[in-house]
Parts: sequence; structure tokens; C-alpha cells
Amino acid sequence: MGYFGEVIMKMEIMLKQLNIMMLLGLHLLQQDTLVEIMLLENIQKSGILNERNTMTFSINSRMKGESNPFTYQECYIVCSWDNGNIFGNYAGLFTGGVRYAIQLLGGQNTDKFYTPPRGSINVNGYSHNNNTESIITKIQNGGIINQSRTQVILNGWAIGSQSDHTDNRGWVGKIAEVIVFDTTQTQENRAKIEGYLAHKWGLENKLPNNHTYKNSTPIN
Repeated sequence: MGYFGEVIMKMEIMLKQLNIMMLLGLHLLQQDTLVEIMLLENIQKSGILNERNTMTFSINSRMKGESNPFTYQECYIVCSWDNGNIFGNYAGLFTGGVRYAIQLLGGQNTDKFYTPPRGSINVNGYSHNNNTESIITKIQNGGIINQSRTQVILNGWAIGSQSDHTDNRGWVGKIAEVIVFDTTQTQENRAKIEGYLAHKWGLENKLPNNHTYKNSTPIN
């Protein structure tokens, strides 16, 4: 099965054994150790994407975690924005770290992230320019966001909210799956992860026509 398949299987086996957030498909790993989830607030287990269950977040929802410490470099998030064509308030998708080392955060009254995210960002297998392109139009009805940056050490993070705010900055929509790595992935592995997530969540039609896994999944 190779490196990619082994990593995914290892993460899913660990989550099953610990019975932690399997509905969300959350994979947060640091050297084979799960990062501890400290707080869950106002998250509903009511979303559906490609006939699979997801978590539904609202303006006051959040999932907050701590680590001791956690090395972050790359993430993949399957999500949808379900509240119109702009972010009304700052809508946190995945944030954390000193001075927002991770900042996937909707900008106030815009259809873009608040500031260009640190590092590079791809959406549905395409390179994304946050200065000129809407993020919302790419993830309505579901999409795959990938961020890659230089390594950073985190002492805390939040999914579905802004990490240093307690209310009114939540993600209004679904979050289906989160995969976080403490190393950057090769182009080959990145394509495999995108293909795995796209076919799992019914988003393969959003991949580029020349994507390696447009018409087939990398994992059977």
C-alpha cells in the first residue's frame, strides 16, 4: 500500500481504538501520538456530505485543542461554507499558534480569507490566490483546502473558530475531515491525499481534469 496508505490506515486505526471523533474523521498526529482535544462546544453531528456524516459548526461552535507541543506544517480540510456568499464576521476554520501561525480564517464581510494564509494554499487541487480569488465559491457544497508552510511549533489550536476568541467567530457550515502533518508532503503524496478525500466525500468533479486521481481513488 505504500507510505500514504499506511499513514491513513494508522491514523484511522488509532482513532478507532481511542474512539475519538471518528464522525469528523479528525487525524491530528505528532510522531504517532494523537493530539489531545480539550474542548468541544455547540457542534452538531447533523451534517451530510456525499451521504456521509459530518460535523456542523455554527457561529459559536468550536473545537479547541492543546499539545505539548505540536509541530505543524501541512493540513487538508474537507469543509463547506453554508451561510451565503460572504463571511459576515471573522469565521475561523483552522487557527492557532503565536501571531496566527495557522490562519485559515474568513475575512469580515468578504469572500476571502482574512489575510493570505501563511505558506501556500490549494483548493480542490488548484493553486489558490487569496488576494484575487474567492474562497467561498470554491467550497460551497464541499471542497478540499490544503495549506503548507514552514514548520511551526504550536501550543494550541482551534477548528471551527478563531483560537483566541470565545464567541461569534465560528465557521458556519460543515467540517467533514481534517488531516494534519508535522512534515510537508511530496507532490505525489499530496495528489494521493487529494484523491483520497475527493472520492471519499464526492468531490472528484472539483479536481482538475489532469489530476492523477480525477477518475480513480488511490486507496481501494
